[in-house]
Amino acid sequence: MAQLEYATFAAGDNRVEWDGLSEKGERLPSGIYFIRVAGKGVEAVLRAALVR
Repeated sequence: MAQLEYATFAAGDNRVEWDGLSEKGERLPSGIYFIRVAGKGVEAVLRAALVR
């Protein structure tokens, strides 16, 4: 698991980029990864495809 961002964002569209590395700096293989996004009373789980 890797924490991509822990911050407060303004309302509207925002972007967080992931370099495909684990928290230990290891290059992760191609696959489907899950992203959890949470805010005030709202939580969503999204899927992201990493293609190498």
